Amino acid sequence: MPIYNREFLVLETIASVCKQTYSHWECIIVDDGSTDNTLNLLKQLAATETRIKPFERPIETPKGANGCRNYGLLKAQGKYTMFLDSDDLLVDTCIEKRVEKLLEEKYDMVVFSMGIFRDPKTLMIPENRMVVNESLEDTLTHFLTGKYLPWNVSRPMFQTLLIQNKVSFNEELQLFQDDEFNIKVLKLCRPKYVSIDSTDMYYRLPDKVKSEDYSTRFLSNLNVFYNSIFRYLSPLEKQKHKKGLFLKLFRFQKEYLRPDTSFKIVHDLIVLFRQELQLKKRAILILYFGAILNRFYFKKKGYDRCYKLLKRQAMHV
Repeated sequence: MPIYNREFLVLETIASVCKQTYSHWECIIVDDGSTDNTLNLLKQLAATETRIKPFERPIETPKGANGCRNYGLLKAQGKYTMFLDSDDLLVDTCIEKRVEKLLEEKYDMVVFSMGIFRDPKTLMIPENRMVVNESLEDTLTHFLTGKYLPWNVSRPMFQTLLIQNKVSFNEELQLFQDDEFNIKVLKLCRPKYVSIDSTDMYYRLPDKVKSEDYSTRFLSNLNVFYNSIFRYLSPLEKQKHKKGLFLKLFRFQKEYLRPDTSFKIVHDLIVLFRQELQLKKRAILILYFGAILNRFYFKKKGYDRCYKLLKRQAMHV
């Protein structure tokens, strides 16, 4: 569990861990340089509950949740590993049921469903959640080109040996870390997995509004993400997923590019896609036209009509 300035929320999360019907667990918590009382609180809890193991992120490890997760994974001693955010809540039987399923068919990883909440008294199950049980190749297609993420980083439980010292979180990423980590697990570890349509944990919806520079952060992280995953795809896989990847980038531009976003970020993305996917001129022009529409004509008269026409062209690339 990575943690940063969560003294008013983490107690609920830790309480849900301590209530587990499966008792043989360790909760590794890596503090990311909290400036409130979080670290002292964790140390106080660890003094009375030895299964809680707080650490501080090493100074040489880049700041951020991903560096904390990587450090925590190195410290893990258990046979099984799952990742938890510092404001998630676990159902009492979460660990027990995950371990049972791992043992059932000697799976490398199992994936359970996740609910959402704003108030711990009001837990909800999303209508569009995915339960994917397909070949590794088809599952990879969902991660690369699908509209929804098949699962985030908290929903699986792994055999620790499957990932420890083999796969790590990208410490350059602030977004898309779940996508990138799971794609690397599928590509590098080739796990035998199963997804279960049973909700055993809940994710706290954030209250904060996206910052003004969110579009720049989103597209900058998108560049880092694609630079990473293209390294793990073979030439044949790139061609297989070319249209889906192209359409996904087109959609991301439409949803996140804004007039004040640096055009260089978008240009770099388009150049990367042209080089890696060998996109033809028509596809390149569609991406640039879409970027120009959002950069200079966002929400102006005729904007929606132009984008519909452009989307129609993109579907036939």
